[in-house]
Amino acid sequence: MKAIRAFVLIPALMGVLSAQETLTKMTDAQTEAFAHQALTIQDSAGQKAALAKLRSHPFRTSKIKEREFVLYAQGLLEDRLGETRKAAASLRKLELTWPRSPYLLEVQTILAFQSIEQRRFKDAETRLKRALSSDIPVESKRRTQELLLWTLAEQGRLAEGIPIVKTLHPLGTSKPSERGLVAILETLCLAKEKEQAGAARKDLQTLYPASRYASRANLAWARLLGTTGD
Repeated sequence: MKAIRAFVLIPALMGVLSAQETLTKMTDAQTEAFAHQALTIQDSAGQKAALAKLRSHPFRTSKIKEREFVLYAQGLLEDRLGETRKAAASLRKLELTWPRSPYLLEVQTILAFQSIEQRRFKDAETRLKRALSSDIPVESKRRTQELLLWTLAEQGRLAEGIPIVKTLHPLGTSKPSERGLVAILETLCLAKEKEQAGAARKDLQTLYPASRYASRANLAWARLLGTTGD
């Protein structure tokens, strides 16, 4: 009956959210049910409002079962809103509290982002390879591949990225990441794939005209031209 009452409350809660009014306090079970609904919200304003509610809910204990899904939902919403660092922090809490959570496999790429930021590249590499070998959506795997290429580049192992570059998944509606493009460019330059490297360089200049990695990209390009005699 508790679960039924929780889901009955959801349409009303969503209406309150859209009206930007103050929500009444929810139980832990109701918050978990609300988290399920929050993941279906498409507009950023609604996502931000839902995220604020999830963040503010005081659970009875940190290890109560309902909090597991809420942390997962919170992390996904933060990532969708571009708050990847916060998303990784939320999902790390999930991992530490529920190390065998079924939700962890889907979020390994986000957790790997945190490892990369902390320069824990071996941990990031393990997470990213785990994600690629899983059945996460194909559209998510391109992001994972780009992060793995960057991780290999940062470890001086560009050659291991050549098979990955040759099997990149389609981008879908998203654009390649700045780091991803740089790693792709460096890998293609190492493989002496001049035409493809040039295209990656052009994409970097177009999508990220003020790229903080411009000098790094130019160096890789210059080395390629040097080896090809251009």
